[in-house]
Amino acid sequence: MNSKEKGDIAESLALYRLLQEGYSVSDPWGDNDRYDFLCEKDGEVVRVQVKHGRVKGGKVVANTCSVNLRTQESESYEENADFIAIACPERDSVYLVSVEKAPKTEMRIRFENCKNNQTKGINFAKDYII
Repeated sequence: MNSKEKGDIAESLALYRLLQEGYSVSDPWGDNDRYDFLCEKDGEVVRVQVKHGRVKGGKVVANTCSVNLRTQESESYEENADFIAIACPERDSVYLVSVEKAPKTEMRIRFENCKNNQTKGINFAKDYII
């Protein structure tokens, strides 16, 4: 499966979960915006960028930036989105992360306990799942 297909599946799963949670979701026309959806709930409108999450060990891993194909530079979503929805089809789950709290390049969300029982600095699925 290519990256475009993975992105389409991730967007579909995120859209489904957001609608289940009572959000009104608007999909901008075309692919020129730096966010995938506008979501509204209780009068608040936010911009959501969807990323495909993949399972690695006991965690879901996803990029939290885009890469400019011309320059190969990472581009943050800080100015262009409010939340990143990490959709993981393998686990049939979606995690909603504030852009300002997301790491700059990659987010790891743990769905299993750490072997050494570490909790500090760990992003647990229960804190982000929608």
